[in-house]
Amino acid sequence: MPGRPDYANACLRSMSFIERVQNEDLRVMYPMKRTGERGSGEFERISWDQAMDEIAVRLEESKEKYGPTACSFYSFTGNQSKLAMQSATRFAGCYGATTWDIEGIMGDHGASMGMKMVYGVIRGAHDTRDYEQNSNMVVIWGRNLADTHTSELRYIVRARERGAKIVYIDPRFSSTATIADQWIPIRPGGDSALALGMINWIIANDRHDKEFLAKHSCGSLLVRDDDGKYLRGEGDAYMVWDPASGKAVPADTEGVEAPIEGSFDADGVAVKPAFVPLKERAAEYPLERASELSGVPVDVIETFAREYSEAKPAGIRMGQGMQRTYNSYQSFRTVAVLAAVAGYVGVHGGGASHAGGTKANKPVPGETAPEFLYDEWADTGENTANMVKSSLIYQCAVDHDPVRCDFIWFNVSNFLNQSPDAHRIIDEVFPNISTIVVADPWWTWTAKYADYVLPATSLWEYWDLYDRAPWVFLVKPAIEPLGESKSDCEMMTMLAERVGLGHLWSKTPEEWVRSWPNPESSAFEGFDFDEAVKEGMWGMPHLR
Repeated sequence: MPGRPDYANACLRSMSFIERVQNEDLRVMYPMKRTGERGSGEFERISWDQAMDEIAVRLEESKEKYGPTACSFYSFTGNQSKLAMQSATRFAGCYGATTWDIEGIMGDHGASMGMKMVYGVIRGAHDTRDYEQNSNMVVIWGRNLADTHTSELRYIVRARERGAKIVYIDPRFSSTATIADQWIPIRPGGDSALALGMINWIIANDRHDKEFLAKHSCGSLLVRDDDGKYLRGEGDAYMVWDPASGKAVPADTEGVEAPIEGSFDADGVAVKPAFVPLKERAAEYPLERASELSGVPVDVIETFAREYSEAKPAGIRMGQGMQRTYNSYQSFRTVAVLAAVAGYVGVHGGGASHAGGTKANKPVPGETAPEFLYDEWADTGENTANMVKSSLIYQCAVDHDPVRCDFIWFNVSNFLNQSPDAHRIIDEVFPNISTIVVADPWWTWTAKYADYVLPATSLWEYWDLYDRAPWVFLVKPAIEPLGESKSDCEMMTMLAERVGLGHLWSKTPEEWVRSWPNPESSAFEGFDFDEAVKEGMWGMPHLR
């Protein structure tokens, strides 16, 4: 990778593809139509024309009966390249159909919602290389790096070699536990209790970072006793207590040393700094209760809390394991607060994050020209998609609330395998959907319950682009598509032609990809598409 010579790696999924991509027993080779009961695996081969003609008829029938929003298109993370992941949802926009917001598994939003509540950004990223150089402790919380994120593992190992203590929190003794200095087995779902126990111990032992909490957190903002809401001043300003004047003043008032503890009277309203309710809430989790709820022994929690607060700094990387519980946002929220209480947010080697990497929303600071020309791709004509949380897909199918789900197209998603309560999906959800289409390279569990299964190209067989600023991956066919496989963009183009939307799908996949990089942006200074395709990747100029 340009600018990252240390980052040449492939994940286990990628390595496994060498055994799968050209395996005709695993690949969907041709368009298939169900002949037996759903789930029986009984299909017959049909032509692309027959498949698309019949699917278009079913699509229009659902629209005629229940309106366009009863037709839906569900894309997930099986392939995050732009055309693969967005073609079906773009078609939904063109058709006025429903698409599903899949931020977080099944719309659960655990990491995204919990961390946004604390840090203001979804999932909170941190460059793993920072741990290698600057962390004295690295806590890997519910994330089996060794098996699922091998690109990060090397930096953790190097941090350990430098002397950082590696602590691994997980119910299972996984591969990652074998490279850790300490494995803390935790009861599934006990993450919040462990973090609250640590917060309580750190505060009770006067190890919290008071300066950080006062200056860089909401800890000094005043909260009303009567309703628990923030005290607001003129212009809806947040307020803090000014000891010098003995009154509440706007939080941005210069020269105020606002406290994080105490009780005050703000013109007849009883108030206290926001840190106080946190302290009181954490006090409900002494070591004994935290141990009971988390399954972690009292002495282990106490030692961990002490060593974490003394590390100066310690970094935490959270994983998907914490999202597999009810109300999982609370776990991410609480661990993020733990890092703030210790004063480890915004410092090298610290933080509490869910994502790695260096992705930037603005790869070229100060640039005004857009990096990509997406206007035509974003144009869906007279219609727009109806966005619904994916966690509501069950009730949409069964109860028709908030919309009916009568036709559904799955792509880059093994929905049945990736979603909660497979029995409910098989017994209740799928029987209430009249048409199920699956476009996938593989014979997945979901595909076996489809009415039509369409052969999608693999990562080596199609044109696409993946924006991972400051890098751009340019995907070009390296082998011929297996069987009669087509890309997701080609499928949507064929379907659009049959329902009167062909004018919005006038480009080939290669033409779409070539049209996106903006030559007027300095991000693509010196960019030559054909040369970049040979390399497979373009690094923004500042990397060179």
